[in-house]
Amino acid sequence: MTTPTAAGTAESAQTEPAPSAPSDAGGAEASPSSTAAGPSAPERTPEGRRCSEKAGWALVIAQGDVPCEEATKVMFAYERDAEPAPGRVPGEDLEVDGWACEPILFARMGYEPDTYSSRCEKDGAAIMTIEAATELPSDGPIVTPTGRSTSGYGRKEVQWGFISPSGTWSCAIIDNPTNDPGDGLRPGVECEGHKDIPGTSVLADGGAMIEANGVAMRADSPPEPISAAEKLIDPENTFVPLEYGQILYARGAACTVDQERGVTCTQDGHSFTVSFVHGFEGS
Repeated sequence: MTTPTAAGTAESAQTEPAPSAPSDAGGAEASPSSTAAGPSAPERTPEGRRCSEKAGWALVIAQGDVPCEEATKVMFAYERDAEPAPGRVPGEDLEVDGWACEPILFARMGYEPDTYSSRCEKDGAAIMTIEAATELPSDGPIVTPTGRSTSGYGRKEVQWGFISPSGTWSCAIIDNPTNDPGDGLRPGVECEGHKDIPGTSVLADGGAMIEANGVAMRADSPPEPISAAEKLIDPENTFVPLEYGQILYARGAACTVDQERGVTCTQDGHSFTVSFVHGFEGS
């Protein structure tokens, strides 16, 4: 990987989230007059800000407020000095100017990783590299996928999963290098809810229309609603909650949970937002 270079950014203030209890919306209860599903433009915060892009990678502020000049200097030194793993990507933990840096190797089952992230943390702040093509679903702290990886249904499939704070959504970023149903689920992002999504139906076997309770966004394809019968996420996996406003990034995909809007995920230029109050919207 080629190390990013510094770039300018705009400053802004961080906002406090509105206090509200979790609900079946995947967030706060909302009245029927609430804004329709779909990510709105949040207040800009230091988190999620891009400091630079180069060679298909972007250096972002994952947590806290870090000057881009410092972030670039630290990441350059880490990726220059760390012992390489297969594929010439950083393969060891290393301390750089008080920053604890680590490689997050997105290993495929039986395959060498072909993408990864570098992440450095210091005093509650964090910087991270992500694929430059990734459009983050919101501003906010980007959590490390470490500890969220589980095996899936197939021989080659890996999932990075989370549940919403209310416990009503289970979602996974899924990788399968063969893209073969015999090896597990196709790569992409998938979410399953605990009840039906309002106003969203799918065509079932036999030609009948049934209510959907999930969304599947295959790699390089727009999202589409799915039915509970498909059970796309391994029920034996126990996913870690993704708190409101946090972002989970893995292998070019990213998801977040908003108290009112529900779950929003992005991958390969496509996105969806789904909740039990506003329904489903995708592109």
